[in-house]
Amino acid sequence: MESNRSYSAKQLEIEEVEKSKKVGSLQHNESKKIKSSKRKMIIFESYGFYLTLLLLILNALGFVFICFTDYYDNAIIQQVTIKENGTFYKLWLNPKVGVIVRVYPFNYTNMEAIISGKEIPKVQEVGPYAFREDSIKTNVEFSGVENITYSFNRSLTFLHESSRGTLNDTIITPNVVYISAFDKVNKDSIKKIGLNLIMPLFQSKPFVQVSAYDFVMGYDDNFSAMLRGTSTLLRKEAHPPFGILAKRTGFNADRLTIGTGVPDLNDFGLIKKYNDKEKLNIWNSSECNNITASDGQLFPQNLAAKSDIIYVYAKDLCRRLPLKFQKEFINKDGFTVRRFLISSDVYSSPNINPENSCFCLNSCPLSGVQDISPCSYDAPFVISHPHFMYGDKDIFNKIEGLKPNPEKHTYYVDLHKNLGIPLKGNSRIQLGIVVNKDTLTGYKSLKNETILPIAWMDFEIPELPDNLNSLLYHVTFTMPLIKSVLKWGFLVLFLLSVVKLVFYMNKLFNK
Repeated sequence: MESNRSYSAKQLEIEEVEKSKKVGSLQHNESKKIKSSKRKMIIFESYGFYLTLLLLILNALGFVFICFTDYYDNAIIQQVTIKENGTFYKLWLNPKVGVIVRVYPFNYTNMEAIISGKEIPKVQEVGPYAFREDSIKTNVEFSGVENITYSFNRSLTFLHESSRGTLNDTIITPNVVYISAFDKVNKDSIKKIGLNLIMPLFQSKPFVQVSAYDFVMGYDDNFSAMLRGTSTLLRKEAHPPFGILAKRTGFNADRLTIGTGVPDLNDFGLIKKYNDKEKLNIWNSSECNNITASDGQLFPQNLAAKSDIIYVYAKDLCRRLPLKFQKEFINKDGFTVRRFLISSDVYSSPNINPENSCFCLNSCPLSGVQDISPCSYDAPFVISHPHFMYGDKDIFNKIEGLKPNPEKHTYYVDLHKNLGIPLKGNSRIQLGIVVNKDTLTGYKSLKNETILPIAWMDFEIPELPDNLNSLLYHVTFTMPLIKSVLKWGFLVLFLLSVVKLVFYMNKLFNK
């Protein structure tokens, strides 16, 4: 009995020891787990701290990048620069938007009375005869990524519904070849006598009756046809017949080099060379010979957004035209627009606009017109505002029927403020020819330095096509919206990173 009790006691003692060992082992294992867990927590919190610090730095850099640099804005504008095979490049090549050209001829209603010397010329504006001018760039060549050179291929489509009259209408207009021929020999009395003898043989007169179609596309009388044929035969040089839009149809071999905007946005659309020449060699100063200007299709963003004056080069005028900032407004599509107008004194004489002195070669014409004979085969052509608006009163004393109207005759362009893309505009200009009393002898009603208006033209920029308008919309609104989201996103994440970083620092220091 005693031995059984002794055995039971020993057995209990052994069980107690084993139980104690198990408890100790469990406590030891628990302790190891706690230490391991704490170690993992410290490591985790250390990683979290450094990750939060990294996020804080990245968000701070992102916020500064978006808000205090121009990289994002420039990246947006780069979407409408000319890059080979880019979206805008393809739209620029073939814009699918035709310029609307309206031609307003001056019909001379008293031709017989002018020839007989009884009356001064009376004119009546007719038309408009409206056309859609489609223009495709051809023979395109890149010079690096900075410049691009191209030619034009244009076509004209008559718009009957937008016209007043038909192309079969009869127009009485000055015979520019006849007048130019006499002007050419004016100082040579022998040649002048010979020309007076020859003209009746060709039945050529100082005024001609032509159809509206021929007036626009080109016409000949017997004398001009002979001159063109002789020029082609002797000089191997073919000249088209004179027509208001004769040079604006078909392939144009002129080569124009402009800046692509890559990488310098300030060169976007600016003419660098015209037929491989960086300047003209016509006028009396480098300023008047300067061709650094837009071709009228694209403008640098910095000029569109900030400048008080922009320039458009007009090849047929052999000069660039200045347009001055008038106002800023929001158009119907929500775009911010800056309007530029051609100045009223752009064709004024030097006593009114001294900058025009270099356009006077031998002498200055009456104020309000500019001599363009150097770029029109020395024919005595002049350009002006329509109906000689802002011109010298003496012009109006020699012609009846002129009705200048600033609302109808002002030249302007509306530019997208941030992109330099023309959204709307009307380029309005008039062509005339100068007749002196000693040029056409026998026509006493034509006073000295009478300027005969031929026609004025209105080149209107129509509404942009949907694909270009969509691109401008995304560049104008979508991309800035993304910028705003990024700006506030970076700011919020930066602040959250600061809070989280403070949390980690407090936790670490309290341990």
